[in-house]
Amino acid sequence: MFYLIFLAVAADISAVIISKWTLAKQKLTCNYFNTLIFWSLAGFSALSLYWFGYLDAAEATGLKFLLLFGAMVTLAVWWNWLNTQALWREELDHYELIVMTAPLFTVVASALFLPEEREVKHLLAAIAVSVVLILTHIKKQHFNFSQYDKWLLVAVILIALEAVVVKSLLAVWSPAALYFSRALLVAITFTAIKPVKFSNISKKQWGGVLGVGLFGALFKIIQYVGYDKLGVVSTTMILVLSPFLVLILDKIVLREKLQIKYIFGMLAIGAIIVFTFV
Repeated sequence: MFYLIFLAVAADISAVIISKWTLAKQKLTCNYFNTLIFWSLAGFSALSLYWFGYLDAAEATGLKFLLLFGAMVTLAVWWNWLNTQALWREELDHYELIVMTAPLFTVVASALFLPEEREVKHLLAAIAVSVVLILTHIKKQHFNFSQYDKWLLVAVILIALEAVVVKSLLAVWSPAALYFSRALLVAITFTAIKPVKFSNISKKQWGGVLGVGLFGALFKIIQYVGYDKLGVVSTTMILVLSPFLVLILDKIVLREKLQIKYIFGMLAIGAIIVFTFV
């Protein structure tokens, strides 16, 4: 299971970097991006349904789970729209710093709303990991919040709330079936908001869309498996490595100096994870 989570980290890193490249370098508009990405995510996640797609239809169609499903899709539409706006306009390091607060919000929300997520050792470890992550990356200029930074903060809170809803839905849905259904309905919603003219999409933009779809679907399905098998708090703690590695790879690609605090931060997070699970 833990190997799968680390595979999810690699997939998430790939999806974020390709997303930024598609938006910033290939100039794909946010509305087109959201619509095409979710069709791509739905398509790639559909490939897993034959082996891993199942649900308890009797329970899933009950009022409680239908309301939870509707809440999940609504939260997903809103936070993805806000997130894409920020990713399009912000520098990657600024964007990633705010995204780094997502694990902390997710852990707190899980502890508040999910009694089974209140194991003290894991909860404290996850909070410690989140705080280390933020403290090792914060800079003075990060306190200057633009409009899109504020939107991203709202998105982060919605991400945390969606994680709680997803955990509840996994009682009756398999991770693959739930993510496919989510991606499909979000794709339909974005298509209704902004239909795509396919003739306007270049080959490189299509390449970016398909790349994000492949890695994004892999990441999200494994994340859902983690929520189901390990719990939201434990999965979130391990996935903290993802934004950390995105920044490190960004520095390497741009040939910028890799600060020692990043290395110490990685070691501290690794030590906390090992202490918690070994």
